Amino acid sequence: MTNLQEKRQCKRYKLHRGSVACINGMQTYSTLTDISETGLAFICSPQLQHGENVEIALELKDGDKTKTFYVMVEVVRCFKDDFEHRIGAIVKTITHEFKTFLEQIKNSREKYGMAI
Repeated sequence: MTNLQEKRQCKRYKLHRGSVACINGMQTYSTLTDISETGLAFICSPQLQHGENVEIALELKDGDKTKTFYVMVEVVRCFKDDFEHRIGAIVKTITHEFKTFLEQIKNSREKYGMAI
């Protein structure tokens, strides 16, 4: 078992969902690729540095409606993959919306058995 695997204490859920990242006041399209109780991974064009704070806009389903909420993350890794960068980040503050979002992902995975 590698050190990276030993550090991870929460189950990760794969997904493929569009999001918007706000990096140094500039917005850029990003794609969420996985999520756990304490962190998330996403793909975006700009290269980010370890320790950099990024605000991610996510959409939460609430009945028939969808609402946007924001989560602040801290970059823990970034590597180039073709023309984009794969970012791993920890969530700075676990909000009620983030917990609800994660529960929706978990429930969808259990129901459909696939990334959403």
